[in-house]
Amino acid sequence: MRIVLPLIELLTINIFCVAKAYNNKRVVWLFGDSIIDNSYWHDVETETTGEVLRELLSNDDDNVKNDSIGIDVKDRSTEELDSLLMLTSIKNRKPIQVAKVYVDHRNEIGIPYDDAPTGAVTITPEELFDSDDSNKNENDKDNFVVFSIGGNDVVLLGEIDTLSIVKRLKEIISNYRDIGSVLSSRIFYVIPYSPTNETVQLMKSKLGIHKPKEFYSRFVSMAKNMCVEEGINCIALDHFTDRERLATKYGIPEPTKEGAKALAILIQQSVLECIRIEEEKTKNNNSNSNNAYSEL
Repeated sequence: MRIVLPLIELLTINIFCVAKAYNNKRVVWLFGDSIIDNSYWHDVETETTGEVLRELLSNDDDNVKNDSIGIDVKDRSTEELDSLLMLTSIKNRKPIQVAKVYVDHRNEIGIPYDDAPTGAVTITPEELFDSDDSNKNENDKDNFVVFSIGGNDVVLLGEIDTLSIVKRLKEIISNYRDIGSVLSSRIFYVIPYSPTNETVQLMKSKLGIHKPKEFYSRFVSMAKNMCVEEGINCIALDHFTDRERLATKYGIPEPTKEGAKALAILIQQSVLECIRIEEEKTKNNNSNSNNAYSEL
């Protein structure tokens, strides 16, 4: 079963959310740009997607029943991230250095970057995941990835070749799947949300994209096809409106407080549904094995 949920930040999304065994708990790792690292925008402040997700998946939430799930959250999202920078960091095994303005802001409001108060954020699978097979957790279902990136490729890098963006997305998937040993079925790509009216004008005047909405639709279609080809899941945010994302004075859409929470809920639902499906399959397989044994 493929989960295709609704889209976020004009081709500007970068989240990579990985869940794995971490201190005997499932862990959700978040990787991405301001779609996830959104404290700086529209009064989101401490109610970022990562912080809200921590609350949603905490053991104090009776609705989640984490006593049996055991989910932690590690937020490695980084402002102004694009797929080229992300790949360079992964290949060179060097951290992403977040701009000082964002680092200072998060430190001031009391939610410094996870394990990186100076803003040097590690995202490489070799550093985050144990590459020694002998030490891997036997319960492989503890590993999940959700990622989103691509919007900044357009609005910051000026990349208008959607095929090049998708190729880099595939390479990122390959690194977390092959080096990080995360199964394809546990990887989720969050597709960027649609451009605002201000973003449409930006794309026309600054980027030479004469039909921004068609450009965006083409990227969405390519992204969904990529998810099918790679055997991963999609979380789309094309239902987001100005309630969930607003343009800044630069014309680039950024998450609102409501949008940050809405994305956290979509991630929560996606991860829990993936776990439910896998546990149901395990239950059925065990039942079939028991039936076969009883017939001997």
